[in-house]
Amino acid sequence: MRANNSFVPGGKRAGGAEYTRGADQTSGGKYVGGTGPVLPPCAYIPEGMPCMRQRGRFRQPPFHFCGQPFQVQRQPFQYQGQSFQVQRQPFQYLGLLHQYQRQPSSYIRFMNAVPGSQPVDIYANSSLIARNLPYKGFTEYMQVFPGIYNMTVFAAGTTGPVLLDAAVEIPVRSINTVALTGIPPALSIRPFFETVVQVPQGRLYLRFANLVPDSPEMDLALSNGTELFNNVSFGMVTNYLSVPAGTYIFYVKQSNTDNTLLYVPNMHLQEGRFCTIYTVGRMDGSVPLQVLIPLDGNSYIQVG
Repeated sequence: MRANNSFVPGGKRAGGAEYTRGADQTSGGKYVGGTGPVLPPCAYIPEGMPCMRQRGRFRQPPFHFCGQPFQVQRQPFQYQGQSFQVQRQPFQYLGLLHQYQRQPSSYIRFMNAVPGSQPVDIYANSSLIARNLPYKGFTEYMQVFPGIYNMTVFAAGTTGPVLLDAAVEIPVRSINTVALTGIPPALSIRPFFETVVQVPQGRLYLRFANLVPDSPEMDLALSNGTELFNNVSFGMVTNYLSVPAGTYIFYVKQSNTDNTLLYVPNMHLQEGRFCTIYTVGRMDGSVPLQVLIPLDGNSYIQVG
């Protein structure tokens, strides 16, 4: 897997942006999320699942199943008096029944929201899938089979000590951003599901996430005082809200107070897209409060 570390200060590429507390302009934009999935190696596919790198070969004899060759016979053959047509029948591997042509898949990307942390390596089922992921960094989306993955996090370039060891469930036919959050040693990893729905013409879908570990509940409001989201606690993400495309000024505020935490000016949101406003940093100012506004994968990835 190739991590997308395209966080270049002073440059702006379509698709995402970053704002810093007190700024009146972007402090640097970045594109977060690839134009397509990155196929994972067989090593971290859940046990019993077929290797996705071989999926396109299933109809061509011989094919490989995670490194094990098979010869598919095109003619019916006899087994205990019964006739079978192999390429039209699902078969079993490790006791699991699969119809490969219809095997559902999902998509995930990772983000590092641990304030001021050093880059990290992330392993899934003991295989490296995100290398040298910096604070505020996102990987590209990866196409994986649904299931439960054991995620292990280390400082980049090391295999110990373990910073986090946790299980993450990836639902069937889903798109997910998996966020590394918290303050060492109390780290956690949280998958945020990205809903796939039809976007009305002239509009987009927006949601808000609070990833500031020591923060109070937060609201996201417009310059006219309208609250889009309120009472969002640490580690939570809201549902998507349909809003008209256009240029917005946002205020991140402490809930139930007049205290403004962040001012986000002149954010241009294009129609037909899904975006999440992630708030990151520390309340004490040791790591500046910022918002990251990436283009979510449900804007361009099709599942099903």
